[in-house]
This record gives sequence, C-alpha cells and structure tokens, in this order.
Amino acid sequence: MRRAWVAGIIAIVLLVVAGIPACEDEEQSETPASTQPAGPTQPQFQRLKLTSQPATLPMPPPDWKPATEPATTGPSTRLAATESSLPTSRKVDPLETPDSALRYFLDLCGREQLPDIDTMRRIIVEFPDEEAGVNDVVGKLNRYRARLLRGATWEIVQTHRRDAAATVIVRMNLRGRESIGQWMLLQGHDDRWRVILGELTPVKYTPGEKEAMKLETAWAQDRVSQLTAAAATQQAASQPSTEPAR
Repeated sequence: MRRAWVAGIIAIVLLVVAGIPACEDEEQSETPASTQPAGPTQPQFQRLKLTSQPATLPMPPPDWKPATEPATTGPSTRLAATESSLPTSRKVDPLETPDSALRYFLDLCGREQLPDIDTMRRIIVEFPDEEAGVNDVVGKLNRYRARLLRGATWEIVQTHRRDAAATVIVRMNLRGRESIGQWMLLQGHDDRWRVILGELTPVKYTPGEKEAMKLETAWAQDRVSQLTAAAATQQAASQPSTEPAR
C-alpha cells in the first residue's frame, strides 16, 4: 500500500514537470555556443539566496518631540487614537485557497528578482533541509523560471478540491505551443494551501489526507486527458483543409 501511494505521488511530480512545455532543448539548439554574445541576454538562473535583514533604525532621545508638535505643559486635549477608532482591513493571505496559492507560486517563479529560500519554503510541502534536497528543489524552480522569463503565459483552467487535497489545472503557452498540466496542493493544519513539488513522507499524513491525494491524482489524470484531447480536436478542426478543390 505504501509503495502504491508513493508511486502515485511520484506520478504527480512527473505530470507537474510534464505540464510545462519542454522547449529547453530546442532553444539551446537554436543558438550555437560559438555564436552567443559575450554577455548573457537572459537572466542568470542561480541558487536562490537569502535576503538580508533590514537595518534597525536608532531610537530617538527620550526628550525628543516632532518639529510640528508644540510643547505643552498641561494635559493634552487631543483624543488618543484607539484600535476601535482606526479603520480595520483584513489582510489577504495568498495561501488561503488552492488557486490563489498556485498563482502566488507562479508569480514568484516569474519574477526577475530571485525569491529567497525562506519565501519558497513557506509555500512548498515538505521543503527539504539537507543541501542535496534543497539543490533538487532549486533546480526545479529554475526550470520553471526559465520558461516563464522566456515569455511563457499561463491561465488556470479548473480547480478541484477533495478534502485536504486539491488540483489546479493550468494551460500554458510558450511561443505558440500550448500544453495542459496539473499541480497538486495540500492543505496544512494551519488551513493554508501549499504546492507539492517532490516525493512526500507517508508517515507524516493521516489516512484521510493520503486517500484524498490518491483520489485527486486519479481525477486530475482523467481530466487533463479529456482537456488535452479536446484541445487537439479543436486545433485539427481549425486547420485549413489540404484537399484539392473539385
């Protein structure tokens, strides 16, 4: 049972990677090494780096007052601002829903400035701690970034949820080549959704969570097959006929 479950999760990862057009080899063959310019024309994809902490500003002296505030010797007549008198607004959590979590993930991957490790760690299920595992995840992220920074566009086609597991189906287009793939997400005990990128540890999950992921994997494979077949039929119908006119 455990082997079958692990095999299912591996299938998720393979399908996620296959969901993005594999045009990397073609692009490399288009530009021979001997004709490449002296400087890089594309952003360099490198190991994600931790961002530095902001500097702490020094505290003002105890007797300091703002220049626009007059000094007073009597009690202040101004009303003190309280939490009840201040406007309140709910902070939007990008990991609140499966589709918002995936949008946040792909938006980060598509930025020219590299996101830091801690940011990606918060939105990926079972982000590894050992160096080899981190390098593996970084390699996957850089492959996604390479395609997005080369101009790939994407849109969410459908979101499907089963308890703590969810699938987001994405249509991606790179230089006119379209593909449909799925991403599996898992809801944590903090009710936030995170992206699955690698193999999971079965003992960390409840039987219900494992069953939900198994059923979502089967549903996603069938749905992607249906959408891919429909897209192929539509493309064939839109092509001009090659039969000679009679």
